Amino acid sequence: MIDISIIQNLRQIKSLSKNWAIKSFNSVLKDNSGGNKKIPKGDFLESGDYFVVDQGKLLIAGYTNDSSSLVKTRPPYIVFGDHTRSIKFIDFPFAMGADGIKVLNIIDNKVAFPKFIFYYLNTLKIPNTGYNRHYKFLKDIVFPLPPLETQKKIAAILDKADELRRNDKEILEKYDQLAQ
Repeated sequence: MIDISIIQNLRQIKSLSKNWAIKSFNSVLKDNSGGNKKIPKGDFLESGDYFVVDQGKLLIAGYTNDSSSLVKTRPPYIVFGDHTRSIKFIDFPFAMGADGIKVLNIIDNKVAFPKFIFYYLNTLKIPNTGYNRHYKFLKDIVFPLPPLETQKKIAAILDKADELRRNDKEILEKYDQLAQ
């Protein structure tokens, strides 16, 4: 088993302000993957009524017209690629691509803000152990949670930073096209 201190700095977490709660993974997130229909990659459509999300790099892997395949819980979701370690924030209904995703929902929205949890998960250094399951590493982490309003402010700042990063990437791609 991998030492959890490789994934997150527990000493640093313990030194946070006393008004921050430290919560276990299972007290913040619930795995709602089970009981949902999973769509094999070969059945993805190029367009359709509903999005299919898988563990790949792209947010949307394909489409389906099968409404019975939509995840049964309500958004927002945090989707974890069990093999790829990709983490996605999904705020719309979707169908699960087959093989290796975990669909996570916040247990109590009065304790944890979904976007804050998403950004926190992206700070973790989950080891790459090849094409193995990585969810086992997540289940051992703890979440340092400031007051809910602070979580929302942090998430809003990180949303803005992410938007600026995406805009910069688009501009660089356009410059590359012009240079060619």
